[in-house]
Amino acid sequence: MRSIITVFLLLFSFNLYASGIEKTLEKNLLSNFEKRGLKNVDVEILVIKEIDEIKGYYLVKAVITDKQNNKKVDQYLVSNGNILLPDIVDISKGSSILRETIFMYDTVNIDVSNLTLIYGNKNSKNIIIEVSDFECPYCRKANEYLNSKLTGKKDVAVYLMHFPLSIHKKAMLYSKILEAGLKLGKNFTAELYSGKYDSMNDKQIIEAFGNMTGKKLEFEKLLESKEVADKIKQHMELADKYGINSTPVIFINGRKVEGYNTQIIDKGFSLMK
Repeated sequence: MRSIITVFLLLFSFNLYASGIEKTLEKNLLSNFEKRGLKNVDVEILVIKEIDEIKGYYLVKAVITDKQNNKKVDQYLVSNGNILLPDIVDISKGSSILRETIFMYDTVNIDVSNLTLIYGNKNSKNIIIEVSDFECPYCRKANEYLNSKLTGKKDVAVYLMHFPLSIHKKAMLYSKILEAGLKLGKNFTAELYSGKYDSMNDKQIIEAFGNMTGKKLEFEKLLESKEVADKIKQHMELADKYGINSTPVIFINGRKVEGYNTQIIDKGFSLMK
């Protein structure tokens, strides 16, 4: 009986303290936003867990709603209510405790029905989503690493969410090439990630991939089609909905890996069904 009471008191004290952090952090964030001229903002704080390595600091989820621009962003933070820590690094392992903790607790259910299947079967138990830009060097590294982890894995489907960045001049063209190629039964994922077409001009790139399809005129027509353009736009809007503004981002069964992070990718694969 005593042990049950002790556990209850510990849980009660945690909830009471966590509630205090929620209110303090919410107040401080709103005050900070107001000082920056952002007044039409709502903040909701959810305390997820105490950080084992730093007493008094918690992983919290801040749901920030910009009512003026009709945008909502989920932000994961480490805080004691008054102070925010940008990261917690385990120097001995060279890993981010913050990222690993977020990975374990931050899961989302993304509808893949309009995403592009680039590997595996849509009925697979394990779902990987690459939010990617074919010209991004770290996207290329991440894709190569994912492929190495997929060796021998049969029950996995990999979907692409196009997010061509404006700083990469060929990224949009590469996205269109993938979609047009798939409609003609050609999966150019590996070719587009390879980087060997970067030195060519757009006309040469289109001609090269058109020849590979064996249906050059139909391929070129698809490249300019509204259907292909709309699909890429929908992908980018979906990425924006989930607060994504850079690449690569990888979701492994709903858990998010930001950037090219092999340690967390490995953790995601170890948790596969």
